[in-house]
Order: sequence, then structure tokens, then C-alpha cells
Amino acid sequence: MRGVIGRFWRPRHPVLGRFACPVRAQRRPTRHLPADLRCRHARRYRQLRRHRVGLGGRLALLDAPHAAIILNQPSLLKFQPMVQKKGLIVANDSLIDRATFERDGDVHIVWIPATEMAKEIAGTDRSTNMVMFGAFLGANPIVQVESAEAILRQFATGSKKALLERNIAALHAGLDRAQAAVAAT
Repeated sequence: MRGVIGRFWRPRHPVLGRFACPVRAQRRPTRHLPADLRCRHARRYRQLRRHRVGLGGRLALLDAPHAAIILNQPSLLKFQPMVQKKGLIVANDSLIDRATFERDGDVHIVWIPATEMAKEIAGTDRSTNMVMFGAFLGANPIVQVESAEAILRQFATGSKKALLERNIAALHAGLDRAQAAVAAT
């Protein structure tokens, strides 16, 4: 796993960063891109690498990540050229026009109707990021699902506790959908 680009809707909810903790426990450093280095659409940008990132404590930008979680059309247009050949793109089929995808054959893409699934399972589209993260884990299991659930339970406090079971259900729905899509190819 050389790198991950992720865009999540809620600016104060670093979902992928929380799930990167088990990766960090496996001695894979993570880095967060400061606001001045992030693009306009990506509110959360995390890099997961097997080896140390950056020189002298400075962050090295990832020019060609191995995988991308893409939730909307502007993010697809910006990030699809960056993903390495034979990389992975997990894309939200609900908000992205498939005709604009330009890289057939050189990357593996998993189309997930994440917004529709989130509305159906959790009753709100705010769980779309959980569906997409579950789909990412189904296509590229860098973190065990049990670890992801444990982290969700750890950080679900106060008003977030009411959404916990729906978010876990959304995570599993995305995981199952992606595993079925990967098995079909």
C-alpha cells in the first residue's frame, strides 16, 4: 500500500485518520496534509505508507498514490490521473458520471452507489463516508474490519453515539458490496 487519497464530507471528522491508527500501530507512518497544501475539494488527505514519509520531518507530497476514495465528480476529475497504474479507485456511483472516467484498463475501479446505500441503511447521506470506507476495505483490506469497528465505538460519544450502529451497518454494507464487485471481476 503506497498511498491513499480520501475526501470526506465533514471537515472536523477525520475518519480515515482514525482508521489509520491500527496502520500506525503496524509501524506504517501516516501524514496529514496541512490546509494550505490540500486541494479545494479534499478536506481530508491522508497518506499511508510502508516506509517513512518526508525528509527531516517535512511532508513529502504523494504524486502517484496507489489508491483513491473518490466521493464526487470534481474529485474524480482531479484525482483519477494521479492514481498509479494498476492502482485502485473506489468511486461513489451515486454522484459520479461513469462516462467521465478516462482510465479504463490501467486501474482497478470499484463503483459503489454509496449515497443511495447510506440513505437506505442509515437514513441520511452523512454515512456515505462509512459506506465508502467499508468499500475500500472490501477492495483493499489494509485495516481489519474489527479494528475499524473498535475505533468507531471508541470515538462515538455524545450525539455521535446515536449514529454508531447505523455507521457500522453502513461500513459493513460497503464492505459486502465491494467484496462482491471484486469477486465478480
